[in-house]
Amino acid sequence: MRSKNTDLMNEIKKFAEEYYLEYWKSPSTSEIAGAVGVTRATVYRYLIDILRKMAWICPIRSWYMTAPPLHIKT
Repeated sequence: MRSKNTDLMNEIKKFAEEYYLEYWKSPSTSEIAGAVGVTRATVYRYLIDILRKMAWICPIRSWYMTAPPLHIKT
């Protein structure tokens, strides 16, 4: 498997952060693709990789975490 281009990954992150700060919503993959000059499929793959690195996607079964697990004291 090829490794991801870190410059492109940082460009995607930067665009998404700036977009969110300006519009108060996340950009679509199409908007990110147009801004950084790659296909939507490439953006999708990079976003999945970014989320995995942030531990928001479980690498074992690829299920999405919506919140950290709750620890209830009994």
